[in-house]
Amino acid sequence: MLDLGGILRFRRLTAAIVLAAATALLLAASPPSDEPGKSADKDMPSYVGSNFKTCKKCHTQQVQILAQSGMASTYERLSSEERTGTGCVPCHTTGFGRKTGFRSVKDTPGLVNVQCEECHGPASQHLEVPITAKELRRDTQSMPNEEDCQRCHNEKSPTFDGFDYTEALAAIKHWDDTEPAGPE
Repeated sequence: MLDLGGILRFRRLTAAIVLAAATALLLAASPPSDEPGKSADKDMPSYVGSNFKTCKKCHTQQVQILAQSGMASTYERLSSEERTGTGCVPCHTTGFGRKTGFRSVKDTPGLVNVQCEECHGPASQHLEVPITAKELRRDTQSMPNEEDCQRCHNEKSPTFDGFDYTEALAAIKHWDDTEPAGPE
């Protein structure tokens, strides 16, 4: 005897699988909706990337210090295997998992390595404020705290050997203590 109910369920399941596969293919072929420096929401800051070049225009000394730190080459130190998964990439790039942040070397090459924006936030609004409006510019960037650093410097990292926030700050000190910090 022919089971019409079973045949109908099989056809519906097959149609659902084909539809899901077609949707996945379309999504995979679609370009990212937000590129670095471009956000659909004008009020939302976005990542601009290439910070060691972009930020250096005004923050020469700070960028020179950071360029010599381990942060400047975090992605390059990953093996080709470590670059393919999401286990290491989030902590070795800028803005991974955040809107307009790192997606891939192909799509967002300006966001490889840990750059200024990883700690201070997306810089698009900072760059839009006139350079003469120093206080306004300062308000567009955040100052990292211990929790920000511990997103990566924690037990989940295979190279973790403890983390001392005070020591870590001293190792990358690139600010002038006489200048007021930006918003916390």
